[in-house]
Order: sequence, then C-alpha cells, then structure tokens
Amino acid sequence: MEPSPGRAGSVSYGDPAYYSRVGFTPAPLETAPFRLSQPEGWLGQALDGGEVMALAGVPRCVAAFDDPAYW
Repeated sequence: MEPSPGRAGSVSYGDPAYYSRVGFTPAPLETAPFRLSQPEGWLGQALDGGEVMALAGVPRCVAAFDDPAYW
C-alpha cells in the first residue's frame, strides 16, 4: 500500500471483536511501532471512511507505551 499524505486515521492494538464494533479493520502490519505478539490485534480506521492505508513516515507510539514489552 502506498502512504496517503493528508488523510486522517487512527490505529489501535486490542481485541478485534471489540474494535470491529466501531469500524476498525486489520491495519497493515508495517504501520506497527514494534513487532507484535498478537498481530491480529493491530487495527485501523480511516476517519474519512476510506481504506486503511500505510502510514507516511516512521510509526511511533506515546511514551507510556514505547516499550516492546507491551507489544
């Protein structure tokens, strides 16, 4: 997937059964900030209703979760 500058979206790492209820779908794994122990939990949602695309730039997370032990 090509990055799409200018599009807004959100990604989350959690239970697909929960997040799918509010529109999240599997996100491209290359957008995760770390290697995932449960890759099925990497989910995204394009805020314009379109397809979840690859991110432009380097993925990172907030400081509180910036530790591979959480992933």
